[in-house]
Amino acid sequence: MVDLEENDRWIELGESRAWCWQQGCMLQWLPGSKIEVIWNDRQGDRFVSHVLGVKTRERRTLPGAIYCISPDARWAVSPDFRRLNDCRPGYGYTGIPDPNKKVLAPRDSGIWRMDLRTGLQTFLFSVAEIAEVPITRGDQRGAKHYFNHLLFSPDGSRFIFFHLWE
Repeated sequence: MVDLEENDRWIELGESRAWCWQQGCMLQWLPGSKIEVIWNDRQGDRFVSHVLGVKTRERRTLPGAIYCISPDARWAVSPDFRRLNDCRPGYGYTGIPDPNKKVLAPRDSGIWRMDLRTGLQTFLFSVAEIAEVPITRGDQRGAKHYFNHLLFSPDGSRFIFFHLWE
């Protein structure tokens, strides 16, 4: 972080082992906050996120990575970053292989919601469930499915995502 009021003083916030060319480590201010930032990291065999008070230096680690945060900073939604990296390098994170690399539409990969206060993660739906939804154009038989580009609505009551296949 750069403090513009103190001669552009550089303030280190932390490190990350979860970084990609397109989206970095998702470092961002928590919505509505002027004192807390959040970013993704990798610890061992899992992706996590850190919340840091930039003035107090208090840091807490949440058990999952974030992709998009609700406007009230209560929730985050995330795809499976392992699968995203496998299907679309540069958007997911390296370092943890996709256990479903050879599965076209896995039931244990999908979108999760995480409570940013408690860290409680809820699996919302799987790639397999969405791949079973009929489409009106094209043919997705034999295609490998994944999710990307999650975004909350302005009031935080809904979110959208891209369901992609190759």
